Amino acid sequence: MFFMRKTSFLFLILILAIAIIIFYHSYTDLSPVTMVIRAFGLIAYLLLSISLMIGPLMRISPSIFAELYEPRRAIGIAAFVFGMLHAFLVLSSYFLFDVSKVYSQFSLLTGQIALFIMSILTLTSSDFAIKKLGVKTWQFIHSFNIFAFLLATHHFVFKSNGLMPIVSGKGQINYMELVLITIGFIVIVLRIYDFISVNLKKSNLKSNLTNNETKQGS
Repeated sequence: MFFMRKTSFLFLILILAIAIIIFYHSYTDLSPVTMVIRAFGLIAYLLLSISLMIGPLMRISPSIFAELYEPRRAIGIAAFVFGMLHAFLVLSSYFLFDVSKVYSQFSLLTGQIALFIMSILTLTSSDFAIKKLGVKTWQFIHSFNIFAFLLATHHFVFKSNGLMPIVSGKGQINYMELVLITIGFIVIVLRIYDFISVNLKKSNLKSNLTNNETKQGS
């Protein structure tokens, strides 16, 4: 950026996005506790989405996004923190710490599994963890970030209150939820494109190596 580093600009955008989410929910007719619970959940989903966008974007355009590789670790950890706060408030306010009620609803269960995966990713999000685990093991563990995202997306879609009025025509549409589910869709498209692109490059590389070996053998 011409006026600040890309990493600083990214964090500025995220701080503004968090402020907008909180500001938007402060003008709803929700109770204060419900407002905070929803805001924390949406913030967690936003941060998780952004952290998963950076990798594919970096491979699509390294010159623009390579600088954001390191900050995505901090963004992922922040997503876990907000997710934990969201889960704690839900468990304490709605279920009075009765965990059995949480496990009785599949959409709540997917959220808990996503949070569990994110906790493992958070605990291993350090250079120390990479050194101790080894690069291959570390990469395998962190390949589960997409599963955490898909589970979180399932939880978000089926437990959100602002998306359902579009289908049922009842209740109040939460436009912030619509924005975030759109961002989630973009993440899925980027990850699919990245997966196909990476595998095509690997396939082409193997094909070129095989052709070179054939030429040398002849």
